[in-house]
Amino acid sequence: MAITEKTFSVANISIRASADTVEKRMCALPGVRSASVSLKDMTMTVVFDDSLIDEARIIQEVRRCGYHAYTREIPAVSVEETKEIEIIDRNVKLALIMSFVPLVFLIPGFTPWLALLPAVEVLVLCRDVIKGAVQEITDRRPSDSVMSLAAAVTAFAYTCDLCLRGENTAAVFAMTGCVILCGALIRRRLVANEHQRRTSPVSLIRSSLPATASIYEGHKEKQTDISEIREDQILLVRPGETISADGVVIRGFAVVNESALSGSDRPVEKSEGSRVYAGSICRSGSLEVRIEQVGSHTAMMRFADLAEKTGTDSSFQSPFRSFGKYLIVYTAVTALVCAFGWRFIGRSTDTAMMVLISVLASASLQAFGLSSSISLIRTARKAAGEHILFRSVQALELVGKAENLFLEQDGTLTESALTVTDFIPAEEMSASRLEYIAYALCSRSEKPFAKALTRYLKTRKISHVDAKVFSTLSTRGRSAVQSMRRCAAGTPEEMDAKGIETEAWTSVINRLRSEGKRVMMIAENETIIGLAAAKKDLIPGASDSLKELQEKGCEIFLFTNGSEEEAQKLCAETGIENVLHLPSPEEKAQLFYHSNSPETVNVYIVSGKPDVSIDDIDILTVIGSGTDIDRREAGIQLTRNRLSDFIRAMDLSAALTEKIQKSQMRIILYHAFMILFCGFFFPAVFRTAFPAALCAVCSTAALYLLIKKL
Repeated sequence: MAITEKTFSVANISIRASADTVEKRMCALPGVRSASVSLKDMTMTVVFDDSLIDEARIIQEVRRCGYHAYTREIPAVSVEETKEIEIIDRNVKLALIMSFVPLVFLIPGFTPWLALLPAVEVLVLCRDVIKGAVQEITDRRPSDSVMSLAAAVTAFAYTCDLCLRGENTAAVFAMTGCVILCGALIRRRLVANEHQRRTSPVSLIRSSLPATASIYEGHKEKQTDISEIREDQILLVRPGETISADGVVIRGFAVVNESALSGSDRPVEKSEGSRVYAGSICRSGSLEVRIEQVGSHTAMMRFADLAEKTGTDSSFQSPFRSFGKYLIVYTAVTALVCAFGWRFIGRSTDTAMMVLISVLASASLQAFGLSSSISLIRTARKAAGEHILFRSVQALELVGKAENLFLEQDGTLTESALTVTDFIPAEEMSASRLEYIAYALCSRSEKPFAKALTRYLKTRKISHVDAKVFSTLSTRGRSAVQSMRRCAAGTPEEMDAKGIETEAWTSVINRLRSEGKRVMMIAENETIIGLAAAKKDLIPGASDSLKELQEKGCEIFLFTNGSEEEAQKLCAETGIENVLHLPSPEEKAQLFYHSNSPETVNVYIVSGKPDVSIDDIDILTVIGSGTDIDRREAGIQLTRNRLSDFIRAMDLSAALTEKIQKSQMRIILYHAFMILFCGFFFPAVFRTAFPAALCAVCSTAALYLLIKKL
């Protein structure tokens, strides 16, 4: 006999009474010594004799309690930590030591050629710089490695020239070339480390998503290959598991780690109605999730794509973009001009070469590009944590400059579905009987108003038409069931077309329509017996968001549907003046075309798949979390029905642009200072090559400080 204690995850137990029921059922099982259910972390701890009962029997009994018990023992949760690249490793330390060995050969009596021996060793130790330079040339994107290698080779070439002349100062230039290579190697590792820190979470997600997923289908759980899961299926999530798709929780409670998406290690509680994302890790508890996005359409895969793009993307617009693009050319030309300038006014060749090497070594080319990519990915991560998903660098850049906003009414300003606001029976008509007639007429209809009325009637506890109940509500007994054939529902215009008199209801209809409501009339035996009114509710906070957008200088164009009265009421509530009522796709496309210009940024905000070409739109913003939208078209996806999230996206973009411009301005000032320092001040005061080595150190320090500050 072996007494075992096991902890299982349980779901859907929300009150203490239910927990007590499960505990009693567990304790009644043969072999179970004790059972304890924790509502806080949705777990159950059972102490049992494994010779009398097994885990499968315990799981089966929990299911019999009616709690969808897809329980499992809680595994240890382990998250692979990112291993940072060691910046100053053995090779770098050895290279730094060897860099100063040439100074020994300044002592008279040593042949200057000996100064090149440690330089050869440093070249071998810093071979990654050479490989990087070759790769940059192959990619036609020369950068830091090319510039540093050019400075080092220039120093070594001049060292050879001095050796041929038998001058011991060759050792100083040899030392300078070695220090430049060491600085370039350290900078490469700093950038690689930062790139890994930014991309490893999403790279880890690509490799850590489970191969299979637990799907609840037909009252049974089955394991399905992750490539075969589809929207609207029910995904079961247990402790320790990585969520394999995006969706909405429909049942359960859990604590989830979303650090890969939001960058925050703080756990997030999820319950019914919460959104969960692929790549998140369930720490405790269990969930049932209705899948909405799978595969490459999930938020994490889109974020992974963005993270990879920002690592190499240099397209972010700023006043200094052209400067950054041609920085290597500016630096090389400045170095040559300064060197020849000092030689022209009579200074020695040593001074000219020192100036040339110093200016080349002072350039911190990687800092300029890194200032954009670090800020981009951090802003994108912050936005993702606020339910704003940027799919492209262009969208992240341009949305802060948006000037023209084109909004579809449904899902952006108003709810997509109608809500019944009035249900009015005729004077001699029973409200209960009218409800049954309305349900019988509308329950099988697919029209929006009929669906809204059906939902309303279900809240009135009407879910089917019972002939017996219906007959008791009628003064004509069971024959009333047959009279349903003479009942009809439709708009006032449709009733008029059928010859049914609606004049008595004119004032009511006009009042309801003036309030922006749609009207459906119900008739029996060609007599109106009642009507219902419905409207699309304004999404909470939409009006305030529109006012804030207008204050930001955005021109808003609204595409409305429904009746003209509805459109007028909506415009009065929101204050929008530019309205196109029931526009065709051609009319929308024409408006997009005439609004498109290089000076303006156009944004189209829609909650469903666009019915028009968006070639003339800079950014398509999809708002909401529908499953029938091709998210690949979207530059921005707002996973909540909040227009305020779009304003937040604008603010993040504007702050990002300002931040990048400030950091790049500091880098430009640094380069300007170093050119003045290396090209003019030091040559005027000193006649030594040591400033070149100092410049290599300054370049590395500038990159390090930039990374730490950003």
